[in-house]
Amino acid sequence: MSPDVQPNGSVPGLMTVEDIAARLRIKPRTVNKLVRERRLSCVQVTPRERRFLPEHLQAFIASRTIEPPKMVDAPRPIPLTSSPKTAKPGEVIGERESDKGAIIRELRSWR
Repeated sequence: MSPDVQPNGSVPGLMTVEDIAARLRIKPRTVNKLVRERRLSCVQVTPRERRFLPEHLQAFIASRTIEPPKMVDAPRPIPLTSSPKTAKPGEVIGERESDKGAIIRELRSWR
């Protein structure tokens, strides 16, 4: 008897479709689909039974792993040379009174 085979005939480390599905948090149906598409390797025990070695799962995970994009240095913000203007009560900064009046007149004409 091989040292990898236990007295009951099982091989340690072999996982079932359900084990793989639980580890990947997917349905067993999806595991079988991945095997049919040859994206996940397995040991075909019978026409209906498949077993997986830890190396099969690791190879699948490695093939599906995406490296994060390299970080590009963001441009530094341009420092302000003056302090922001503060508005007095009732004052509008950045608009002229005539512009405000023209806007109000146009809005009234929409009625």
